[in-house]
Amino acid sequence: MDRLRWLYIGVGAVAVVLHVMAFACLADDISFNARLRATKSDSQTTLKTTNERIDADFYNFDQRYNLSFTKSLFPYLSFAAGSFYQKNEITTTSENLETEINQDRISPYLEMNLSNPVLKAGIAYRKTRVEEEITDLEKTSSDRDQYTAILGMTPVGLLPRWNLSYTRTLTSDKPETVDQQVDLINFTTQYAPINDLNLDYAFTQTETDNRLQGFTTTEQNHFGRLT
Repeated sequence: MDRLRWLYIGVGAVAVVLHVMAFACLADDISFNARLRATKSDSQTTLKTTNERIDADFYNFDQRYNLSFTKSLFPYLSFAAGSFYQKNEITTTSENLETEINQDRISPYLEMNLSNPVLKAGIAYRKTRVEEEITDLEKTSSDRDQYTAILGMTPVGLLPRWNLSYTRTLTSDKPETVDQQVDLINFTTQYAPINDLNLDYAFTQTETDNRLQGFTTTEQNHFGRLT
């Protein structure tokens, strides 16, 4: 069973690599950067009353990788995809007691944008997963899925400019301490009907559905300005 499981994992990994390579060949721009940082420190404390010495050590190895692709599909229409990955390893030792902390964070994303001098629109998806393991403690994980849509116009002449955005964020974790959905709507408009007169208006609505505790909260904000 273990061999079959690893075979499935290997085949899946090869398939992902082939898809990435195929998309990379079609991409207009590819960006990759990495940052590796290691920190090591130690200390000695001597108790004057007993002359006992306490040694403490700290080690941290932090890895961060960014990969992104962009592709122009049509005039004014572009597609982008990528991912951020971080692995953070921490080891502390004090009085012969060693504690290890391993943190993994991965955040892939996809987005498509339309932008021309008058109209702009876009959709995007980003997922963030964080896993943490600490010596002698239960493994924890958290997931955050975010969906975004935007639409806006910058018309010529005396028509007002406006922008509308909608974001849905789903958050959960294990062991279960949070399970909620947040919907955010944001609308702004600017209007200058005559010289030296500006009318601005903004509206924001946030609706939070706390599924774990069983309640929903809706908050609305209005802002207007005349200058």
